[in-house]
Amino acid sequence: MTRMTVTASLAENLLGTGVVSTTSVAGGDICMATRLRLTDGTNALIKTRANAPAGFFKTEAAGLAQLAAAGGAPVPEVLGVDEECLI
Repeated sequence: MTRMTVTASLAENLLGTGVVSTTSVAGGDICMATRLRLTDGTNALIKTRANAPAGFFKTEAAGLAQLAAAGGAPVPEVLGVDEECLI
């Protein structure tokens, strides 16, 4: 298992829990996706993007909330969001 230090630190600061390991996930055109294994044994996905436009991830989180509220297809739960990432 590996641990991408910067990505893990972003997640730890937002979630308030430790990250045991990180694994790159294939796919995505404009963001980097990384699987997180947290200290409580759960998994999460973090999306990051170098030089993301202002509000990029917060806009995506708001869109996911609207989709979830509409009650259609399942939508992933947003665990944390800031200007650098979406978990």
